[in-house]
Amino acid sequence: MIENGVQLPNLQVELYDEVDKKTYRIDYGWQLKKGYVAGELDGAEKYKSIAKDRGMSVVDVIREERRRESRCRNKGMLFARFTFAQAVAGRPLLSILDACGVPRVEGANAIHIMRGTG
Repeated sequence: MIENGVQLPNLQVELYDEVDKKTYRIDYGWQLKKGYVAGELDGAEKYKSIAKDRGMSVVDVIREERRRESRCRNKGMLFARFTFAQAVAGRPLLSILDACGVPRVEGANAIHIMRGTG
């Protein structure tokens, strides 16, 4: 993301859901003028690991994930879901983030601007 000038996201953002009375965590978050974009790095290993840790089936973990995403979408969030392979390839990840309106910062001071220090 940084190499391509993507605005730096907030990491491991906690969101409280009034319906389920739970706090959810998203991998990446971008607060934009038009709303909030949640970025999620997906992968089969992630779901297998969560299932094992919680004593659940992978299907139940995916159902829980869908419910969490639904609650966030109900709050007007956009979701940018991507895989590790898409992130490594670069272009697919950038296309997903572009489609959600995540801005890019250009120029020599890009990292300072993205961090809000420039």
